Amino acid sequence: TGSVISQAANWFTGWRQAEWMEYDGQRHPHLDGDRFPNLPGAAIQVDSARNISFTGNVFTEFGAIGVLLHNDVVRATLDRNLFVDISAAALVAGHPVHDEIDEPMEGAIKDLVFTNNIVDRAAAEYYASVGVQITKASGAVVSHNLFRDLPYSALSLGWGWEDNQASTVHRAIEVENNYFENVVNLLYDGAPIYLLGPVAEPGAARRDFTQIRGNFANNADAAPQFKAPSDPVDASFAKRPGIQLDKGTRNILMVDNVFAGATRWLQVTAWRINRDVPGWVEGLTLIGRNNWSDISASEPGDTSLVGVEVVQQFSADDMPAAVRTIIAEAGLEPGVVMPPLPS
Repeated sequence: TGSVISQAANWFTGWRQAEWMEYDGQRHPHLDGDRFPNLPGAAIQVDSARNISFTGNVFTEFGAIGVLLHNDVVRATLDRNLFVDISAAALVAGHPVHDEIDEPMEGAIKDLVFTNNIVDRAAAEYYASVGVQITKASGAVVSHNLFRDLPYSALSLGWGWEDNQASTVHRAIEVENNYFENVVNLLYDGAPIYLLGPVAEPGAARRDFTQIRGNFANNADAAPQFKAPSDPVDASFAKRPGIQLDKGTRNILMVDNVFAGATRWLQVTAWRINRDVPGWVEGLTLIGRNNWSDISASEPGDTSLVGVEVVQQFSADDMPAAVRTIIAEAGLEPGVVMPPLPS
């Protein structure tokens, strides 16, 4: 019978009202309160658990999600696992309906660690899926992983768009020293690192920000057909920015990242429609410094308008020592041995 796909291959399962696209006479396509999102199945699903560890496993040829940390999972670690040829996402942490946690039945994902994993050819059948999706988490570390050959976003963090600004569940997320290669190679409006919805509360301490440090997103070697400069329907969307901050994203720190082969190094998606709204820019609290790219293009074109320093440019023929260091330290840590694929 087919399915109706929402953000990051979450599925609509029904509407609360027939006129779900209308509210007070205006079109609101992303009102989460007016729709029922759900997830496809998973090979492994974890609920209401503590101190869970997946180490040195091979997850392959699954027909939906690989691992789903569904509800109320605290202190989960995934280290040195190989996810290859997964129909949907390799890992999903949280559920899109858990924007505000309604205890005691709902519980946030807390203290998640995802390190030294390889995510290779996830979203193999459900192209709108992402490599790793963390809808809302209170504390997460995503570091020293390798993401490659993905049709859409590699790492998707957050949920809620600008209609859920009261939500403060999502906070304290560290994205460090990951390597992304040949991602967003089929669809558009995604990124190696894609963020959506609010992080913590306005004025939050820096420790509660999403912090993006030392990552290398490399699409320089992608095939020519994957290098379209923009979305053919809406040219304000880059096909593949290095980082995309979608609607409602706030409290983000981006430092010492390198982007090669991006169509824009940074995209702040709601900039055009909200730039004249009083207090909108100030409420974002976006901080960016010491980032590097082989192109200067961004949205907005002058990133200082949203509080981000101008990107530093490099070329493959003239690569500064700082860029070489970031590239060398991104991806799996030295000495990490991955499990072999089954024969």
